[in-house]
Amino acid sequence: FAIVNTDRDRELANKLMSGGSIPQVVLYRKTADGWKREQITGGTSVEGLKGFLAQHADQPAAVVSRRD
Repeated sequence: FAIVNTDRDRELANKLMSGGSIPQVVLYRKTADGWKREQITGGTSVEGLKGFLAQHADQPAAVVSRRD
């Protein structure tokens, strides 16, 4: 898990993000075929985020906390 501050780390953010919209959650996972990238862009509910994580993770999403 990592947070990238687009104001402080613009070069890294440009490499990781698809488009300029924030917020973005980008998930990388290693598979037998190599690394897979999935993302969700824009505002979403906690339940929507949990569903995204559960869909792409080996284990269901447990607790999602907000960081203000």
